[in-house]
Amino acid sequence: MSTDSIKNTRSCANCGASIVGAVCGLCGFQQASDHGLAAEITLDRMHAFKTTLGVVNVVHSLSAPERCERYLVEASTGERYELVLYPDEDAQRERVLIRARSGAVMRAPVATGSSGKQPLEVFSFEGARSLTNIIAAAVSERRENCATELARTWVKPLVECVANLHDNQLFLGGPGPDAFVFDSEGNCLLTAAAHVREYGGPEAPSCRGVSNGFAAPELYGRGGGEVVFGTDVYFLGCVLYSIIARVVPLRDCAARVQTLPAPRAYHDEIAPMLTAVAQRATAVSSHRRYKSAREMARALGDALETADDRANIGLRTLEVDVGQEIHIGLIKGLYSPVNQDNYFYHLDELSGVGVFFVTDGVSISHFGTGDVASACVRDAAEMLSQHLRAPTMPDGAEDTLVIADSDLTAVENQLPEDSAGRFALLAGVLDDANAEIGRRVSPELPLSSEAPTGIMAATAVGLLLEKNRATFTYIGDSRIYLIRDGHIAQLSVDHNLKTQLIRNGRAPSVARQVPGANALVQCVGEFERNQEGDLVPVPLQPEFFEMRMLPNDYLVLCSDGVTDYAGFDEEDSELLIRQIVEAAPDCRTAAFDLMVAANRGGGGDNICCIVLGFTSPEDEGVGL
Repeated sequence: MSTDSIKNTRSCANCGASIVGAVCGLCGFQQASDHGLAAEITLDRMHAFKTTLGVVNVVHSLSAPERCERYLVEASTGERYELVLYPDEDAQRERVLIRARSGAVMRAPVATGSSGKQPLEVFSFEGARSLTNIIAAAVSERRENCATELARTWVKPLVECVANLHDNQLFLGGPGPDAFVFDSEGNCLLTAAAHVREYGGPEAPSCRGVSNGFAAPELYGRGGGEVVFGTDVYFLGCVLYSIIARVVPLRDCAARVQTLPAPRAYHDEIAPMLTAVAQRATAVSSHRRYKSAREMARALGDALETADDRANIGLRTLEVDVGQEIHIGLIKGLYSPVNQDNYFYHLDELSGVGVFFVTDGVSISHFGTGDVASACVRDAAEMLSQHLRAPTMPDGAEDTLVIADSDLTAVENQLPEDSAGRFALLAGVLDDANAEIGRRVSPELPLSSEAPTGIMAATAVGLLLEKNRATFTYIGDSRIYLIRDGHIAQLSVDHNLKTQLIRNGRAPSVARQVPGANALVQCVGEFERNQEGDLVPVPLQPEFFEMRMLPNDYLVLCSDGVTDYAGFDEEDSELLIRQIVEAAPDCRTAAFDLMVAANRGGGGDNICCIVLGFTSPEDEGVGL
């Protein structure tokens, strides 16, 4: 290879192979254009441009639309500007026409001029803040900032900016963060880096340049490579995802046609509907995303309004509809006739207090069985429910106070006022189940000083409900979903190896490919031995959170038999779960239809779910 060839070698943006030229010989991916900047820049041009502002000195070159050149320049006064050099007057005139059609979302130049025969425009940076810096600040200040306020302040005007383009049949075809800047009033505007063009339907771009971490799968040639409005929506979804999850842009998911992890894997303080909007906007298939930025803008507005309602609503009574279903699974039943899933629920309609648990026994164990482990969780949940339903008696009056069975439901339920107290009640269920598992398997275990392995275990998701105050816990990979306004949000985070690696900073594509990626790292059934060799339960570390339920909310608590088999992939399963729940006339029908869907998808695992629907009492009307 010649010296010149070595100098021109670069890495393919798609597969990473070393290439020379515009097309990768390994995967056939066409690289982003360099716009001829390296060849066009001369020493004189790098030194200075003469404009109506006077002579401005070039600081360095910037990315630019096709055939244009763009520079960061500095005036003699020390102020910095963005300078765009057009190849000819026709190109500049085309840009001016696009700017006129864009609905005032493109910045107007503060000065014009020329360099030889090439026209140029100068744009001011005064009071501007770049989108790149905003994302970086959200990540670096993740412990102090609020996801809802970040989305309201930065993402909402960004989506509105692109929505104005789409309204005018213009689109970007997958921009990068350098295409946007915010002025001093918080308005989002397009920089000269934005390649705005007319939308005439799906197109395959002649040059698939990508902005790593923001490029849709179709820009990598996936799914036919057709660029549509949804390509811009994917970019917007990635920005929303990074800002609310407060994580650096994930660069590998789109290129490998993988969904982004649930945002709560990176940060648990996120309004649920914001996660739902982000994940719908970043769906792998463009037909599952919002059809345009305008549709996303409406959904984002609804999500922010719902977040405000949820934060401001007090304790109030809601009507609660409940349905449940459990099934062994059609294929699972052929080789394992024992159902290892289990559930418990009880709702006191007078007080609005309820306990709901879904638990899934681990299939393979050497000591005990998964169905026994899940039964331990169910029994512990029932004990909590009975404790909450027991009448409150004065100290020392236990032997004298008599209340008829028929009056038990009328007795006021006593629940801790603080969240920590409610978390402790749910933790007690899991710890009691853990201890009971230990008691049952201890007689079977051989004498040993080594840490025990192969003991029966179970996952669990739980809900303690008081009117519209919901307190959740989860451990393992059973899931909790919130469904509302045509969206579904995963509220729980899977406690498996791949998710643990993702939370520790590994790239999702790498974490998903490690051996045993789906192996549980937490569950009910964890023990160690003391110095005498006796089995000792390990204090569990489940996760907890609280939220206020609103009218028209739906909750789904389910084992992985639902999410693994309802659809042909996780994204499809969640779409189907939402559609089933929203279409069902009541929660009993919804739970049954979820079970049927999982069986139609193969039924390769046990299936269990509880569905709850919340509505306003009739005398209060609908809504808040």
